[in-house]
This record gives sequence, structure tokens and C-alpha cells, in this order.
Amino acid sequence: MQWGQGGADFSEGFLVVPLRLLRGYGRKLPQPLTAAEVVFVLCVMSFKWGDEAPFPSYARLADYMGVSEKMVRRYAQHLESKGYLRRIPRRNSSNAFDLTGLFEALRHIRVKEESADVS
Repeated sequence: MQWGQGGADFSEGFLVVPLRLLRGYGRKLPQPLTAAEVVFVLCVMSFKWGDEAPFPSYARLADYMGVSEKMVRRYAQHLESKGYLRRIPRRNSSNAFDLTGLFEALRHIRVKEESADVS
């Protein structure tokens, strides 16, 4: 299926996004996310290529999001305070971003919903 005239250009790749994140970020998580925080998460996810945590620079994330580096740092701080992000310092380089906390919270929602369905 094509989107728009001539179809969408996916030559730069695409990102697989958990539907549970899209459908529940604002109301189902214990600490809801803002839309901007979700965009931050999606941008970080776009740098996940292997087993290790992605490590884009704040400058690159700011460029992708169209905001200042200061705002990107705030999004990271907010996600960290909610327990969804862990920033891992790297020597002479950008931080690595571990989103395990967020994905564990999303998994917990699924388990909670499944147990409610059984009742």
C-alpha cells in the first residue's frame, strides 16, 4: 500500500513501534508520558541497531526533534525521573540511553490487562 502520490519514501528505513506505547503512553502508564517525551523515545529507538543501548548525541536528537539541546536534556531528565530511562555515561562520548524501564512498564500493563480479561 502506498501513502500519498508516488508512495512514501522509506529509503532511510523505518522504525517498528510497539502499539502498546502508542495506545497507552498518556493514560495507561503509571507515570504518563507527554507527546514530546514519546517523540524523544522514538528518536532514541531509531538508533537501536544491536544489543547495546543506543547512544545518539543530544545535538542529533535535538536536530531530529526540531528543539534545543536543552529541551532534549529535559525530556531525558523527565523520563529518568519517571523510571523509564537510564542514561549511561560513556567515556569521552555521548550517553547511552537504556529504555528498559519504559518497556518493563509497558509489559506490566499487558500482564495487568491480561489478568483483568481472565477475571
